[in-house]
Amino acid sequence: MNKREFLCMISGGFSTLMNGSMLADEIYANQDDDIERYIKDNLLEGSSFSEVKFCAAMETIDEATLTELLAYFDDRDMPVSRAYSESCIDVANVEEFLKL
Repeated sequence: MNKREFLCMISGGFSTLMNGSMLADEIYANQDDDIERYIKDNLLEGSSFSEVKFCAAMETIDEATLTELLAYFDDRDMPVSRAYSESCIDVANVEEFLKL
């Protein structure tokens, strides 16, 4: 499993954080920069974060944009560790990931 597959695996956590904080609604209504435009165009279904779109984006996103996206999430108190915690995924899947 690579990092993009892992991010897809925890997409439910990002969904919980984005939708629960109303950040998805805010981005849908107004985009302040390129990364917010990317989020609106590629990760939102209407005004809600879409796990399906997120996983599809992980297949095509370039490294620079992925780095910018993860930094954006970090800056808004939604780091990968918190998305993982919110995702409630099976620990066995993570253990398998760590073996790779």
